[in-house]
Amino acid sequence: MATSKENSPPISLMAEEAIVAHRLVMVGVAADSCLYTTAITSGAVGVSLATEASGESLAVQSTPGSVVKLTAQAAISVGDLLMPHSSGLGKVVTLSGATATPVGRALQAALADLDVIEVLFQPSNIGTA
Repeated sequence: MATSKENSPPISLMAEEAIVAHRLVMVGVAADSCLYTTAITSGAVGVSLATEASGESLAVQSTPGSVVKLTAQAAISVGDLLMPHSSGLGKVVTLSGATATPVGRALQAALADLDVIEVLFQPSNIGTA
């Protein structure tokens, strides 16, 4: 019998910039803060669950193994390993490149930029910039 894992409650971080829902975030400069991932090597600490202005409290799902919704930068196939896109907007693309930091596996396909898909959040290199 298949079982499903419940996502743990989100954590709360201060948004250092305006952040849109369903985007990857990394540790910010200030204590207990976050900002969008900025490179394929960004260490994602979680996924924004809401849209918040800079300086506001942001709910972030940070539990590895959680099923989250993320925004694609381009077409993605089911099962693809994903990484942060280098746009600085917290979107994901299919993993490529020797230094890319995986953040999860696509559970749904994306056809184009801005599609929101379900992803099994499996960040590696948590804490690298």
